[in-house]
Amino acid sequence: MRIAYFAHVNSARRSGVLQKVAGQAGQWRAAGHDVRVFILTRDADDPWTEPLGNVVIRRYAVPLSRIKALIRLVEAVRAFKPGLVYLRWDLFYPPMLRLPRRAPLVIEINTDDIAESAIGTRLRVVYNRLTRGLLLGRARALVFVTSELSGKPSFARFRAIHRVITNGIELSAYPSLPAVEAPEPRLAFVGTAGQPWHGLDKLVELAYRRPEWRFDIMGMESDAWATQAPPANVAWHGELDRAGVIDVLATADVGVGTLALHRKSMDEACPLKVREYLAVGLPILYGYSDPDADDLGRYVLRIENTETSVIDAIDAIDAFVTRSRGVRVPRSAVGHLDVAVKERQRLALFDELVLA
Repeated sequence: MRIAYFAHVNSARRSGVLQKVAGQAGQWRAAGHDVRVFILTRDADDPWTEPLGNVVIRRYAVPLSRIKALIRLVEAVRAFKPGLVYLRWDLFYPPMLRLPRRAPLVIEINTDDIAESAIGTRLRVVYNRLTRGLLLGRARALVFVTSELSGKPSFARFRAIHRVITNGIELSAYPSLPAVEAPEPRLAFVGTAGQPWHGLDKLVELAYRRPEWRFDIMGMESDAWATQAPPANVAWHGELDRAGVIDVLATADVGVGTLALHRKSMDEACPLKVREYLAVGLPILYGYSDPDADDLGRYVLRIENTETSVIDAIDAIDAFVTRSRGVRVPRSAVGHLDVAVKERQRLALFDELVLA
């Protein structure tokens, strides 16, 4: 099968999205398919293309050049003559309508775009609501990363096949880290500035309340926390590549996942950062439902998905961090997270569509 993978990716060199796209494309190729990845990006010269294999990249700097780059990218897809187009869902732009119509269109849904766009400008909200159906209505299948997303009314009205496949990770790319021996508990967090549902403010509040603990925050600088001076027990590492993230995780007792998903009206997720924590063996603390992690017993602490969750659960967090010191999640407990497992499910869907 000839598969065109179409995605808009920025900050790609450090992006979990890039890791996911590369892992998916690699598994599809390993299964014997001809896969070409088509990337739209505003990144200038980051040398991040190698993991993607056969890739076409079109770059833009401003909105007008984005349209031009998108037109060129869509034309490259058409020239490839795919048997199936796989699209990572993004804000709609008119050139997307020229994606090949004879090839089944499969759209991957990673977020509730209605709720997420509502955090932005009013113009973006209106534009998204008016245009989102132009592609969603054309799709033969919608692949959701959670059951909650699949059941949202904003997606349920589309007649495409709905399939839920949670995020996976290339476990072999991560070492099983030994437990650390440090005088104080250490918590690690990977996040992105400007995404309030990550709950950075809640983590910093925990740092204020537990000054004897140490917190390592990756993915942003200290100025992402601008309301007051950050506590002295927080180290800000900025954006790191995979090797840099692993180096920091090697010093941690617990990995911290998303803590404020309620801020975009969601209760279920499967973020890549939590899969990274589990891949290296870190017990995890998070505040939502994760179908791949909720059943991991003593290796996880799931707190409530509410605005006061960290304060309300402070005693449970104390106990979890204490008993997690010197503990690592065995690789045998997280085999279901491997990208090979997830992509067998996705390829079965592709066969179902192409052979129909």
